[in-house]
Amino acid sequence: MCLYNGTSEYEKYFVPYFDTETFGSRPHICLLAMAVLIASEFPEAAVVYGDITQGQCQEACRLIKEVTGRDAKMPIQYDYIRLFDAFRDRGHTGIELLDRFLTTYKGARTENVCELQRDTFFEDEFTEYFKRHNTDVFGLVKGWLELGLSPEGLCRAYKKLWEGYDVKQLVDCLILGKVHVKEKSELELYDFTIPSEATADTSAMANARKTAGDMDFRRRIINAYIPLEDMKAVIKEHFPDGMTDKLFSDALAGKGRRFKKQRFIELMYSVIGEDALKMDERNADIIDPEKLYMWEGESTTIDEYVIEEMKEVLRLVLLEGKQIIERHRFSGCADREEYIKTHLINRIALPVDVAECMIDRAGEEDSTLYFGLIGTNVFDFWVSPIVKAVLMNPKLYDYVLRLLKEDNI
Repeated sequence: MCLYNGTSEYEKYFVPYFDTETFGSRPHICLLAMAVLIASEFPEAAVVYGDITQGQCQEACRLIKEVTGRDAKMPIQYDYIRLFDAFRDRGHTGIELLDRFLTTYKGARTENVCELQRDTFFEDEFTEYFKRHNTDVFGLVKGWLELGLSPEGLCRAYKKLWEGYDVKQLVDCLILGKVHVKEKSELELYDFTIPSEATADTSAMANARKTAGDMDFRRRIINAYIPLEDMKAVIKEHFPDGMTDKLFSDALAGKGRRFKKQRFIELMYSVIGEDALKMDERNADIIDPEKLYMWEGESTTIDEYVIEEMKEVLRLVLLEGKQIIERHRFSGCADREEYIKTHLINRIALPVDVAECMIDRAGEEDSTLYFGLIGTNVFDFWVSPIVKAVLMNPKLYDYVLRLLKEDNI
């Protein structure tokens, strides 16, 4: 969340607050709710942005209502009417208004949104928008049709944007996107490169999404429907070369480089889907290390794969703790307590009761893991959700310590 500071240079528009990445972890919705409330109360001075989704913003608004009793407005990038009016009130018209609106709006492309766009802008302005953004052929087909624009307009835009065009590209993209299929499941439309409302991203997941996008590991399904014969008729009208039926026949048979590449990508997605189903069938309360903060006691079950990952990480942390104790050669309990206090002050913030528990146990043999947890310089440990959960929960600390002892670690 950032606050406007009144300067005119774009890169200095905002002063960041709460700018540490939370990536959907426990405080994410709370911090988002704070940002949404401030932006709602001071719309001319604050804006909410970042790795957030519409669903998370709706959850933040519900939390604000529950805690403060106020009805906060959704961030403006999810409210198409407020966003459109804001740009228009600032004097933007034509292609500039369209460009700013399409680039900024992150909400659902409902029929109301599509109708507003069709009623406001000319076909040539949509064509210019895709030209400005150097859209490839598939990007044009997907973007055009998912904006609710006509297939006839798509053909005209394609001719304008690709001199010496090859109509085969256009037909391949239409069939690859399954535009001729009316019913498409959520699973078919799912694209790993786009954040999902269903799951909160960790930093590792966000990086994986970016890498997948850079590698073009994308679905090619288009969320639009045109009957096959209607598509053929439009193509024949705009590209009357007598080849339309063969081009559609080849595309439906999956002939060509585009289809070969996409078959490989779809195979990968099917494997991911099978693994996801296996995850859903796991019956433990916690099946993801990111959720370990929810552990309340041994009645909260943890998936065996998560337990094995915990033991692997904490075995290394325990070894780190032993090395720290050997290296410092503490002369007594007071020295050990001082070491922990120093690191608590300088390196990590914990609730008072948790910090006091750690200090009280500094002289015990079972405190070795604590020394590793707070004294490590290994970055991977600091960002590990396992390490964070164990640091914050003394009961979980005792539980995993027992697991390590049972394995003679």
